Amino acid sequence: MPANWIGQQITFAAEMDPDSTYSSKAFWIRAGRGDTVKKIAARYGHPELADDVLKRNKGRDLLTHPKRHPHQSTPPSPRLRSVMQTLRTNASVQLPGTMQAGEVLSVTAGDSAPTVTAGYAKYDIVDRSGRVGINRFLGYDPIALDIPVQFEDFVNNRGGVIEENIKTLERFAGRGDYPGATVGPPAVIRVSATDRHGNVVPLVPANYQWTEQHQSGPLFRISNIAWDTSPLRNRRGLRIRQAATVTVTQYTPIRFVERSVSKRAQTPPSKTSSK
Repeated sequence: MPANWIGQQITFAAEMDPDSTYSSKAFWIRAGRGDTVKKIAARYGHPELADDVLKRNKGRDLLTHPKRHPHQSTPPSPRLRSVMQTLRTNASVQLPGTMQAGEVLSVTAGDSAPTVTAGYAKYDIVDRSGRVGINRFLGYDPIALDIPVQFEDFVNNRGGVIEENIKTLERFAGRGDYPGATVGPPAVIRVSATDRHGNVVPLVPANYQWTEQHQSGPLFRISNIAWDTSPLRNRRGLRIRQAATVTVTQYTPIRFVERSVSKRAQTPPSKTSSK
């Protein structure tokens, strides 16, 4: 890993969850200390929507007001113009409803980079007696990624926060102590990797993230979580450092094309040769 990887975050954001309620209506949040539009979009698992969030809030009074000198008239209130401007703490920011669907979990990247473990072309071999066999293309496996992460709060010793975040990750995998656990498929999620400023980084290969330039990235389901067997715990037994490798597999739903009887009747029959 490069020396400057520290601080990079892996974000898992539920896109479809049978145990969550979804709404397309815009909603409001309060900006945290040091927040920018780019940071907020990344934290909600939608770094590609930073410009959309800016458009909804552009020109509003969301920035810290400059200090007024005693002999100056009141300066004009600064207005939001860029995704990189630091917002005033507790300022109300409007987000699109698509960013509200399901839960979001951001966790520190692990010690090694995510790796593609499956998803390339598949072949079988057709035997030919006495000759070299023929490889026959069958298709592609869904993309699978192994993503090392680390739940970390050693400095603040807040094991309760770590345990709640781990519960969220296990919920994404369909496990846990909640109504609906282990019944039906787990949540469909998107995966993104960002730095401490909310900029997308190719820690997760760019083809498999949703970004402003790539707004049709694949969706995934968690297929396995391999937990490190030696977590660090506090005196209460709560984990304050826990490494894990999350395996995600591409979500490839079956899509049916429905046609009515009248539509089928309008479709001309295929032509066949009489020869």
